[in-house]
Amino acid sequence: MRIVFLGTGASRPSPRRNVSSVAVQLDSSIVLLDVGEATQHRFMFANASPMKVDYIFISHLHGDHFLGLPPLLQSLGFMGRRRPLRILVPEGELHEVWKAVNLGYSSFRYPIEILEVSPGEELQFGDVVFRFARALHGVPALAVRIEEGRGRSVVYSGDTAPSPEVAELARGASVLIHDALCASDRERRANLYGHSSSRQAAAVARAAGVQLLILTHVSQAYEGREDVILGEAREVFPNTVLAEDLMEVVVRVRPPHRVLGSRFIEKGSS
Repeated sequence: MRIVFLGTGASRPSPRRNVSSVAVQLDSSIVLLDVGEATQHRFMFANASPMKVDYIFISHLHGDHFLGLPPLLQSLGFMGRRRPLRILVPEGELHEVWKAVNLGYSSFRYPIEILEVSPGEELQFGDVVFRFARALHGVPALAVRIEEGRGRSVVYSGDTAPSPEVAELARGASVLIHDALCASDRERRANLYGHSSSRQAAAVARAAGVQLLILTHVSQAYEGREDVILGEAREVFPNTVLAEDLMEVVVRVRPPHRVLGSRFIEKGSS
């Protein structure tokens, strides 16, 4: 299992961080966790192929988490995709997602299935199991746990204030990818808007007994001083890393998991 971070920023893109999307590479397919604007462009620089995406999980319908869906689907068609694609969305959001899929004069030569999922539900496709929990974000929002047959598991919180339900979903997971919008200086405001600080994400990781915590959805306000976000989290849960766009993590059956540096290409570099 390998995790590739396509977008790790919050709300709007910055030169170094696109909006939310994470690719989880399984043996022969990819689970895409959220699909913010320009996700398909980030794939061009990543060690992952969009043609291997068989599942897309949309945590909630804020634009920075799903507006990359229509262009990605159209590009897959242009690239000759024929195998089915499943899209997993929170209960009650089926109609809105179908509107996004069919935006403009879209037509697809491959099957698209959109499934509504609910907190506490479990789905299994082959040896891949999906479990879901409610996230605290002010709109219908879910966290997801992905497990594959060899015992490795990844939990993605989406956008959420600290949540005991997310902590329970993450219990004993190999990797927890958690919203960490800010450091403690902006924690109260973040919670009001359904987000977590890095130290709150770390407290969830500690309570859940995960092996590795990865912080994502980082506010642009901390560019140049992101060490504050990471430092506060490590005081609570030492085995924490801060996601960067195009960073990769190899999830092993037994820790330690291997964190590979970002493949981000600096502007002007050769």
